[in-house]
Formats: sequence, structure tokens, C-alpha cells
Amino acid sequence: MTNAGGPGILFADACEAHGITLPRLGTPTVERLRGYLPPHAGLSNPVDMIASATPEQFERTIEIVGNDPDIDALVVIYVRPYVTKPEAIAQAIAHAAGTVPDYKPIVPVFMSSQGAPTSLAFGPRGSLPRYRFPENAAIALSSAA
Repeated sequence: MTNAGGPGILFADACEAHGITLPRLGTPTVERLRGYLPPHAGLSNPVDMIASATPEQFERTIEIVGNDPDIDALVVIYVRPYVTKPEAIAQAIAHAAGTVPDYKPIVPVFMSSQGAPTSLAFGPRGSLPRYRFPENAAIALSSAA
């Protein structure tokens, strides 16, 4: 999932290049997402919440997508628009990690010269891995698989 479509496409392309298939989201998952994301959000995989995505939307999307039975791992891509603060998004990601089954990896990508905020280390799962580029997250998941 992402708040910027371009990095989501970079991730999808890197997954394909490294032998990872992005599964379709189940109909119940898509309907739940449709219930609160903006009408112009992209509801396929990867989910594009659009640039105005709030910490609450990140948190809820992680919970919903992370509990889809066809999803084995989550990559959460954040590109900083001026309408949200990276620290608030990182806190939402760290908190939402506790709503997803423990066997599903959650891999944040913070596309920023400052890197990811330290609050990614203070959720129910402890310190989450973090990457600066979607391609690196795809390579990590491919290596793990």
C-alpha cells in the first residue's frame, strides 16, 4: 500500500522482476477499503490511498489488507506530502502492525532523505525493518521467500 501511485508501480515492477506475485485483494477487503478511502483511491494491489492519506487511513488500511487471507506480507510505502507528518505516519504503521497476524511481515518504505522516523521501533512488534526505496523492499521479500 502507498500514498503515491508511482512508488507502488516501482514496487510492483520490482516484485515481478524478483519472482514475487502480487495477489488480488479479496472482494470483502476491497469493499471495506471502499467504505472509507477517497473515491479516487486505487483499490487493487498495491492499494493507492492517494497523497492526502491520513495516519488513520494508513492504520486502517494496514489492518484490513493485513487480514486478507490471500496476503502474505505488507509493504507500506510513504512519500511525504506536505499534508502529513512522517512521525505520525510511522506511529500509525507501528501501532497497526499489532492488528496483523505475526507471521505476516510488515515492511515500511519511507522515501525521504531523512529516512524513517524512530517511532517504527515502538509498536507491538518492536522494531520494524525499513527501507528508502520500494525496490529494496521487494528484494528483501524475495530473498526471504
